[in-house]
This record gives sequence, C-alpha cells and structure tokens, in this order.
Amino acid sequence: VNDSVCENYKCACASGFYDENEKMCSKRKILDKCKMDEDCSNAVASSECVNSTCMCVSGFIAIDDSFCVRRMLDWTCEVHSDCAAAVNNSICDNGTCVCNSGYYPANNMGICIKRILEDTCNLKSDCDSVINNSDCLNETCACVNGFDAYDNRSRCVQSPSLIGRKCYSEDQCRRIDPISTCNSTQDDKICLCPPGTFVSINRTACIQLPTVIGHYCYHNYHCLHKISNSVCNMNSCNCSDGYFDDSNKTTCHRYPHQLGDFCQDNNHCLKILKWSKCEPDNTTCVCEYGYTQTTAQECKERNILRPFVPLEPPSTADCQGNCVNWTNSRCVTFPGLLDAQCRCDYRHARAYNSDKCVPVQTYEIDIALVQEAGRYDYLPLSFNPEYTRPKVPTYQLFAYRITLSGLMKLFASSSSSLLQDRYVTSEVIRFENLDKTNQSTTKGVKATVLLHLTAYYMNATQLSDISKFFEDTLEKSDGVLADSA
Repeated sequence: VNDSVCENYKCACASGFYDENEKMCSKRKILDKCKMDEDCSNAVASSECVNSTCMCVSGFIAIDDSFCVRRMLDWTCEVHSDCAAAVNNSICDNGTCVCNSGYYPANNMGICIKRILEDTCNLKSDCDSVINNSDCLNETCACVNGFDAYDNRSRCVQSPSLIGRKCYSEDQCRRIDPISTCNSTQDDKICLCPPGTFVSINRTACIQLPTVIGHYCYHNYHCLHKISNSVCNMNSCNCSDGYFDDSNKTTCHRYPHQLGDFCQDNNHCLKILKWSKCEPDNTTCVCEYGYTQTTAQECKERNILRPFVPLEPPSTADCQGNCVNWTNSRCVTFPGLLDAQCRCDYRHARAYNSDKCVPVQTYEIDIALVQEAGRYDYLPLSFNPEYTRPKVPTYQLFAYRITLSGLMKLFASSSSSLLQDRYVTSEVIRFENLDKTNQSTTKGVKATVLLHLTAYYMNATQLSDISKFFEDTLEKSDGVLADSA
C-alpha cells in the first residue's frame, strides 16, 4: 500500500495520510479529520490540526484544500491575526488585510514598511503614528517646527535653541552659532562653544575671549584669560585699580611706584611721583625738567642759574657845538637825531657812564656764543635775524649783554691786574650766524667786538696777553661770559 509504514508489526498510513477503506492511504487535505498537527502539516505545508480538523495556520489561506498560501495585503480576512501572522505590522480592516497606520505596502503587497521622514503620505497619522513630533506636510513626512530629523530620518528630535542644550548633531548647534559644536558631556551631548570663546549671556552666541582692553565680557575670567591684572566692568575689559593699559591695549602695567618704572604718558608717573614725567624715548618715569632725583620716589627742584639782569645803556650827553664837561671829545650831529651828542675823539674812548675820554688801544676780537642760560641749564643759542639790524632793540640788548654785562664784568673780576686796570669799554661791530661763517658747524652767534684798552705806549698790551687772558678766565668760568648769561 503506497504511503504506508510498519508500526508495531502492523501496516499503517504514513503521517499526513489516512486509511481509506483499508485499501489505500490518501493524502490529507484541508478540512480533513486529524488527531495531531503532524497529520496535517506533513500533508499540507503551513497547516495544523484545530479541533480535529486540518486548517491552514494563522496568516495562511487554503487553495483547493490542498495548499496553504501566505496571505498578502488586500486579501480577505476575518480577524487581525489572519493578516498580522502573514505580514508584520498589518491588520484586518473591513475584511481586508492592510498595513498598520504609519506603514505602507511593498514587495508586491508582501510586506509593510515603516515610514521614515521624507516618505510620501496622505494623512498626519501616516507619519506621527510611527514618528513622534512629525506631520504630513506637502504629502511628505516631516518634523514639526522645533524638531529635526535624526537617526537615518527615523526620529524627530528637539532642536536646541540655546548653547548648553541637548543636541544630536553638529548642524543643530551651528544654527545657533556657526562655531558651536555638539560634544559629549558626562550624560548627554550638548551644544558647546569651542576653546578660546565663551557663551553670551543669552546663550545664543559664542564670543571670542577678550585679547585687548575694551573687548566685550561679562565675567572677570573672560578678561584674565589673556590679560593679566584686568577686570570686567560694565561688559568691557579694563585694567584693575592701580594698573594701566599699554598702547596696544594687550597688557596691564602697574602704575609707576618709583623713578625708572615703566610708563606711557605723564599721568602714569604723576599718579604717585610728584614732579615727574614719562620719558618718551625709554618709556620710564624721570624727574621733570628743573628737578633732580634725590631718592627712588622723590624729585627735588634744582638750583636755578643766576638770571641775566641787563644794565642801563651808557649815558649820552647832548651838546650845542662843543662838549663842556667831556675831555678829549667833540660834538657830533647824527642823521635822524635832533640834538647833537658828545663823542670821544679818534683813538679815545670812555668807560661806562664816564665823561672822560682817554687814549685807547683798540683790538678786534671774535667771540663764538653757542649757549645762553635757561632757568636751570644752558640752552642752545639760535641766531635771530634781527641781530643784523643795529637799530632795533633786540640787537642793542644783545650787544649790551656782551659788552656791559659780559666783557666789562669779565675784566673787572679778573685776577690779571694788568688787563683789569686797562679795560675801558667795548662795542659790537656785527653779529653773524655762526654755522654759516665757514669756521664752525656749531649753531650759535659770532660776535665781532672792538675791545678798547687804555693806551700805554711804553708798555703796550700784546695780543698774546689778551689771548691768554680770555683762555684763563673762560676756562675758570666754564666758558661763561661773566653775567651776560
């Protein structure tokens, strides 16, 4: 008998077959009687024994009672399991297998695929039933405002609106600030500002850490990151009390406490050191002009130079035809003067404010004047164009400084009795610009002077005596011409 086996020494139909009239073994079909699942499944694949009857397993449907075929979408059904057992994520809806909300059919209606963002849709439920915080917009699944696609478009995650909030991608943080990054912390990833920056007060921007005084800040450590001895005051980096910023505004220096300390303007020195100033060449505190350093923190006023006090010009005497009180003189009329004046005869001269004209020997000397006294120091002497005009007061005053305050007092104070007694007077012939005389490159004034000495014809004054007198006298006075300053 075909499809039979020997069991317990008796012939019996094989599993999946049944005895028909004890003459043949027939293959079971759907709806045939059975005792166990193998009676059915060994005859018809995907079948089982239910209530002693062969039936297709859930999710399958009988074809000609000889086959069990897996249900497909759009096939008929009675209960949800008819569909769900055959096609995952499907249900029986109005007697027809369809995909669950949020899924769509594929592979010839053989599977249900879960929708992801950017898939097509018709209803909101097509999207938000499987992706929280999504919607069907323009027939496409998309995240609602404030959420971003993530995890291969399978999720909508909240967009961070502030630096420090949870993030899922770099793009989310860069929308807050282009240089913000999404980095891991102990628990989550959050938007952070990169090194060298700090978070703004409203947490919407990454701001470069201050590098110079005046840059924006809202905490002291923002400034101190690059600028020592600085503080944040009213959202701006400033030097701490007792410090000042340099010209580049990159460093805060302590205000000078003693002479020689660093400075950049006079106020830095004067804050503590009285009578001091900032020397621009070496940017250190020094005493002001007219003051000298006595200690590291004190400037004392220097001794002043003796000021020039001009003498009265020599007296003159008007005359009418002759000079009654003057000896060796004559009455001379000058152009531009109403009255005639007394003048010494030829080869005669008179001492300052004297009415006696005495015989003299006259010598022409050149005097190079390069400095004049200031308040504390001798300062360079410059040539004044009015020194070429003998009738102007500037010329006359300068000439009297040389003759009356200078030479007259120089001879009067001399230790040379010979020349001291012989000096009568002197007069300036002309002034020249010293550095244009082809005799010197030094700036100053060259004065050509007539020196009148009492004439002693038996013992005449020699030029060598005059030269030695000036050498010795000016050497002792360091070149100062008496009180001419």
